[in-house]
Amino acid sequence: FKLRRERKYKGLSNNRINAIHESSDGDIWVGTEMGLNRINTDTWTVQKIYIKSKDQMIRSILERDSNDLWISTDASLLSYQTKEEKSLNYSIEDGIGGGQFVPDGSLKGEDGTLYFGTGQGLYVVDKKIALRKEDQAPLIFTNFSIRNQTATSELAHQILQQKEKLKLTHEQNDLTFKFADLNYNDS
Repeated sequence: FKLRRERKYKGLSNNRINAIHESSDGDIWVGTEMGLNRINTDTWTVQKIYIKSKDQMIRSILERDSNDLWISTDASLLSYQTKEEKSLNYSIEDGIGGGQFVPDGSLKGEDGTLYFGTGQGLYVVDKKIALRKEDQAPLIFTNFSIRNQTATSELAHQILQQKEKLKLTHEQNDLTFKFADLNYNDS
């Protein structure tokens, strides 16, 4: 058994480490005060991971049975999908807030439920009811008006077909959109 001290692991986003997690595939995930890092244990290379969050101070890291990581930052929770390499941020707009997350203040229960501690309480991420923004139904435009007049059939067709670009004149600046959220989930 040999013990040595690494002052700075080459490539980590910061020296101040708040959380370390070994994932089921053997990689080591390191959360620092300046972001998330993945250490590939086959090659011992470090990859800095970009996460969609204003707050990059990682507080804790847990892994779901699906191999996705759930990460707490100072003031938000993130779901990081390791295969797709994309993150989903859950913050005050999603009901997360009211207390700073505690460094390494997390636990995965025997049933797969995730627990994250804050200075003002506990957040629970149920294994069956995951917060996943990409599962939300898309908005479907059903109608729209310009200056309280239903748009022409050609323009309506453009909008209703979900075109990325829509050309309007400068006089067409008073718009009303009608849409539907076709979410039939039991909630």
